Amino acid sequence: MNKRTNQLSKWLICVPLSLLFFGPLAFGADIHISSQADFDAYREATLNPGDNVLFESGKVFTGMFAPKAVGTPDKVITITANGDGPRPIINNNGVIHPHPVRKGATVSAGVLLFNAEYVELSGLEITNNNGGDQDESLIGIYVLAEDTGKYHNHIYIEDNYIHHVNGAVEGKHRGGIHVHGYSPTTDSTATYNDMRIVNNRIDYVGGVGIGTDIDDLVDAHTFVGDSRANAMTNLYVAHNWVGNTGRNSVIARDSDYAVYEYNTSANSSRHSHGNAFFNFRTLGIVFQYNEAYGNTGEKDDIDRGAFDADYNARDTIFQYNYSHGNHWFASIMKRANTNVIYRYNLSVNDLYGGYHYGFEKAKAARNIKIYNNTHYYGKQASPEIIGPLLHRSPIESVFSNNIFFSVNPGTMGETADKGINVSYDTNVYFNVTPPASEKNALTADPQFVAPGDEPYDVDMENGRDVLAGYQLSTSSPYRDAGLSIEDNGGSDFWGNPVSEDSANIGAGSKK
Repeated sequence: MNKRTNQLSKWLICVPLSLLFFGPLAFGADIHISSQADFDAYREATLNPGDNVLFESGKVFTGMFAPKAVGTPDKVITITANGDGPRPIINNNGVIHPHPVRKGATVSAGVLLFNAEYVELSGLEITNNNGGDQDESLIGIYVLAEDTGKYHNHIYIEDNYIHHVNGAVEGKHRGGIHVHGYSPTTDSTATYNDMRIVNNRIDYVGGVGIGTDIDDLVDAHTFVGDSRANAMTNLYVAHNWVGNTGRNSVIARDSDYAVYEYNTSANSSRHSHGNAFFNFRTLGIVFQYNEAYGNTGEKDDIDRGAFDADYNARDTIFQYNYSHGNHWFASIMKRANTNVIYRYNLSVNDLYGGYHYGFEKAKAARNIKIYNNTHYYGKQASPEIIGPLLHRSPIESVFSNNIFFSVNPGTMGETADKGINVSYDTNVYFNVTPPASEKNALTADPQFVAPGDEPYDVDMENGRDVLAGYQLSTSSPYRDAGLSIEDNGGSDFWGNPVSEDSANIGAGSKK
């Protein structure tokens, strides 16, 4: 069993969230914060291992909560809500604070965890809004470590509500929840192991909803081996709802074998263009069971897709995701980008097409496999599947077992046959003109069960049946009609087993 399979198997075991996301019982002091005076007294306090910081529910506090919080494996520090009623609120109001250690540097967040580890943060409501835009990187929850030369372990951020975080709205290093490891004054980078960002709601934030960034990390596409020095390890990002961001909803940088699943991106990039989800400089990352919708803007915007396999990465998988109402489904960067897979994804009513290839003059991407995806374009679209709007050409890509279905006449795009080492084999083109190079063009109606609906905010873990109208019906001519593909993931979009010996076409079929 390879490292990616081992990593995935950890997260696919069904256990209660209460057991999965909270560590050992902590035996320390209970610190009750019930007033502004309490908040001010503890906002920069040194917490001891096992301490429980308890914000009183229904109360509002002003300022940045930035304790020194270093727990131990058997005495985790918890910061959470206490009592019945509305979440306790921390409003930093866009105030800029001195950096904890670096003279002249600044930071602005609702909660700052600096050089922390063995900390669990949950149950809070956080804003950081001064009523306008400013150049400082304003953040809701900021996990920052610098110059430590070590892994910071076990930081869990669960069930928080972060909203109305303003700032220069197009920036990538500001917004909702950000995790950064830097080495500004030494060559000793700080990084993280066992980081979980789960079940948070992030809404109306400038910049990016959830972002990670680590210094001094080699690019994955040039790396030989299983794990890189300084890369984030055991990173799990799941069940987060991220909406109305200034730029991207999620930027996944600098991790080895991270899993991002069951997240929703709603109406991202409201003030600058960007793909809803993208990875950069990652090794073995998996995006699965995520939903993205509403990433729209000017027609000449370069990044308006749901999912983006960005560059300096290796072994990137996008599978079982749902895209709808974006400019297009997927982006693929043509700079150094090795081993990309898009499989068993569902695209419904994306406005202009399917696949955008970034950095047109670059020629460094390798081994891109795009198979068993279903694309449905309703009455509002006349799609251009490859290179929509911007006419970018594909590279080093194999398209097979995909369905391209359009109510109105569509095309594969003027660049579909102008790429470098691109092949099409056994794809369905219903009301879409196949590329000239397609080896086995299939043009009959795929006979979906009941297409046309476009549900929003789907429960991608337990409720994908609301999308079952896009399964192939029992009378479809494309059941068991696809090419056999090795290492095909083992199941389709709806969780049905997939054999390597006989394959359906598209994202899945009715049982």
